[in-house]
Amino acid sequence: MAEQPGYRLDRAGFTHLFHIYFYGSGTSSMEVPLKLIYPKVDSELLAYLREKPIGHYVTYFNAGNKNRSRNIALAAKAINNQVVFPNETFSFNQIVGQRNEKKGYVRAPVIVRGELSEGIGGGICQVSSTLFNAVDRAGLLIVKRYSTAGTSRTCFPDATRP
Repeated sequence: MAEQPGYRLDRAGFTHLFHIYFYGSGTSSMEVPLKLIYPKVDSELLAYLREKPIGHYVTYFNAGNKNRSRNIALAAKAINNQVVFPNETFSFNQIVGQRNEKKGYVRAPVIVRGELSEGIGGGICQVSSTLFNAVDRAGLLIVKRYSTAGTSRTCFPDATRP
């Protein structure tokens, strides 16, 4: 699917029209003013970027664990095709969002405070850890790294180095 321009509310124009409408000197309806927004990324740029790998890292997991595999696939799909331009920051948690049943995440093994247990989204730390190592190997600046919600949650031990 080719890129398409989007629209954003023209706040200044809307405020002006709203004041005219609200104070009664305008028409009883108004068309919402919009500003055209062009995509920062187009298919030509993506084609170029796909030819230029900048970092690489591999981890392995037991694909037989269906729940863990599902969570890993959901997290990987969320970060797929994200483009970070110079002076921009990528946030794994912002892109992946909440890990909950509503978004399709399921219970899978996690390690919390050194103990093996089950939790919604178990396995996604493998995606974030693999991404972190690829970014680190690429020499990109890592500005912040922390444990999930202060729970000392770590990856299930099948995340291994090649």
